[in-house]
Amino acid sequence: MSDQSRLNRYDKRRKNTKLITNLSVAGGVLAISLLLIILLPFGGDDAPKAIDGNNQEKQEEKDVQQTEVEVEEIDQEEEEKDEVKVTPSNEENVVEVWEKDWSPVATEQTNHGTILQQGSQDWAEMEEAFRVATGLSEGDMINWWSTRWKGDQSVIGTVSNGAKTEHYKVYVEWIDNEGWKPIKVEVLENNDAPTYS
Repeated sequence: MSDQSRLNRYDKRRKNTKLITNLSVAGGVLAISLLLIILLPFGGDDAPKAIDGNNQEKQEEKDVQQTEVEVEEIDQEEEEKDEVKVTPSNEENVVEVWEKDWSPVATEQTNHGTILQQGSQDWAEMEEAFRVATGLSEGDMINWWSTRWKGDQSVIGTVSNGAKTEHYKVYVEWIDNEGWKPIKVEVLENNDAPTYS
């Protein structure tokens, strides 16, 4: 799987989220419009009421427009949050760096330990964070090497796809009561794990 196809997958996911949000906004505007049609007075002999009704209608239209603007701003913020920032790297063996405001991987742990043990729940959740950040699937990721980084609450892992053609160094941090959160990914030219053969 190429870097471009992985970025295309992220872009497709972002566009789907945007489409769903836009459809929700359109549905909300339609519902409000129907409600206004039903509830607004249809006129009558009392002229001041008609004027008040027009003023109310204008205010409600203004409120709907304000709501649309707010939803668009939220949508833009979500879109920016969902985008992966790709930066070319000058470091040896690092092709590029991916950064994003990833969400922590949901945890089933009640008490996060300080010792990573292969086969533990902690280990499984850490590897899930590696997969989320790299886009690799569970059956297509090899974890060559993982070690502490900046203390007990952070880990660096070197992983590859099953074909050993894509290599990544993934940085994750533990967030209390939330789980392992990917911080950044370095796309490697060659696997640099000490255990790689």
